[in-house]
Amino acid sequence: MNGKNKKMKRPSVLRVLTLILLAACLLAGCSFPGGATRTTLSIDENGRLTEDIVEDLNGEDYTAEELQSFVESSLAAYNPAEEEKIKLLSCRVENGSVKISLQYESVEDYAAYNQIICFQGTLKQAEDAGYSLDRSWLEPNGSEGDPQIIREREKEWKVFIVSEPIHVKVPDKILYASENVRITGRLTATVETVMNEKPADTSAPEEDGSDETPVESPDLHPLATVAERFAYVIYK
Repeated sequence: MNGKNKKMKRPSVLRVLTLILLAACLLAGCSFPGGATRTTLSIDENGRLTEDIVEDLNGEDYTAEELQSFVESSLAAYNPAEEEKIKLLSCRVENGSVKISLQYESVEDYAAYNQIICFQGTLKQAEDAGYSLDRSWLEPNGSEGDPQIIREREKEWKVFIVSEPIHVKVPDKILYASENVRITGRLTATVETVMNEKPADTSAPEEDGSDETPVESPDLHPLATVAERFAYVIYK
């Protein structure tokens, strides 16, 4: 792309686009395609994910062909030979925005490709995988959920867990969500805040005469207002 690819430093399409297009934050909102204006992550009943990316071009003059070429090269580097774990469904530039739709064969492919945390399974499977269910839950009407009821259905109800602010869509009725999620419809919710995992700095202090001990500093998303590492959406 005539030198523009110098900005392409990360493997994730969405994150690379954030750098390329100089867009500082993700938008969270409605479904795509069909005039969508916000980035959405949808999961179907078979565990396949569709990521519909919408980013403002902010005056940049990239064409759909240029962006599609980059996306296809990125996916080719990830996909095994003669397999399509991730498919490019569409790539458009219109009204000053780029719209890219990707389909992932599994949640695991989405997590690996984007190098982030993402999980889908029953509540019991989530806990077995190390995700804590000991938290406050909210019902769609905003009322506090009953942890006992949730525990009783942990082998039946499913949970979708993500680690970034984004709009999500699940295949069946949303029953509960963690406090950093706003339920927006029967199948949709907006993840409002998350805390990314950042290990404590355990390195020895520099020999500058200072005896200060390094302090762990949480790596918060710019929009974060609560100390939640992941966002949970429980559905049937």
